[in-house]
Amino acid sequence: MRITPTDRPIRVCIVAPSLSILGGQAVAAQRLLERLRAVPGLEVDFLPHDPRSNALLRLLQRVKYVRTVATSIAYVASLVRRLPKYDVVHVFSASYWSFVLAPTPAILIGKWLGKRVVLNYRSGEAEDHLQRWPKTAIPTLHRADAVVTPSEYLVDVFARFGIRAESIANFVDPDAVRFRRRTSLRPVFLSNRNFQALYNVPCVLRAFARIQARMPDARLIVIGDGPERANVHETARALALRNVEFIGAVAPGEMGRWYDRADVYLNASLSPGGAWNSAQYNSTQYADLFKNFQSAVGVDAQTAAAGEIEKLLLEDSPTLFPYFFNYLSAHSKKFAGIGVTAIGHMFLGKAGQV
Repeated sequence: MRITPTDRPIRVCIVAPSLSILGGQAVAAQRLLERLRAVPGLEVDFLPHDPRSNALLRLLQRVKYVRTVATSIAYVASLVRRLPKYDVVHVFSASYWSFVLAPTPAILIGKWLGKRVVLNYRSGEAEDHLQRWPKTAIPTLHRADAVVTPSEYLVDVFARFGIRAESIANFVDPDAVRFRRRTSLRPVFLSNRNFQALYNVPCVLRAFARIQARMPDARLIVIGDGPERANVHETARALALRNVEFIGAVAPGEMGRWYDRADVYLNASLSPGGAWNSAQYNSTQYADLFKNFQSAVGVDAQTAAAGEIEKLLLEDSPTLFPYFFNYLSAHSKKFAGIGVTAIGHMFLGKAGQV
């Protein structure tokens, strides 16, 4: 029966990681939950991928390997118990094993119960995921009534595998971040990626080492935590970095003040396309050069490979653009008020040589 405004509210269940695991999915899910609860005619609840419902479960989740089994059993049980009362199931998704363990049960159980299912796929590794796991990923994606992603890049990836997706951009709370005009940029950098392999935080530290070699007073604020913590800290020690402040995990509501403390955001893109490439710069030549950098052995070889990447990026840039920190102030001192903006970053995705 079709639900109209005169009937009961449409009941929506958002299935996603909880904020006990600070990350992009958890933050996006909570923001979506807050916004949807303000929409008349909707009744919205939350069901976590990672339930912590009782003391016994929390105790089992402290044990390696056992935690995965215990959490999965509790999660599937909560889906079976709670989903029958909803009309729409909105499932957040990553890739690989995470896709199998979290969104797949929610999609299958939701469809078994006759619910409308929306899959919110948020991993930049979609192409590799679908190529490596086609027998589990593609049929499951086809079961969803709608697939949404935060970028057009992922829409194009899904289209190549015969999956129709729609791009709905992320949103931010502008009141949580204070705008501060930076008339001159201080060498104070911020990295706020979680310590996971795909975010490549050690690469950020190596980049900062090169900056600090030229600017001894440069500072780096590192926010985040995760399974790569030991590797990240060991990299910092091996590089003998100074003025690096490891903050740990920070609640989303506190992130604004850390942005305010820094002047430059430092990020490491692992590929020329996808969610991890903030400029959405896409070039097959760049992809080949990046592979050369990955396979380079020794500092000299890596420096040479990085130099080739830098040369390509500068040649491809339609204007002086801050791929590298050295170029952030590459303008005559006779001019004032010149600054790099986020909107400029976005427009680069539409720029190209003619």
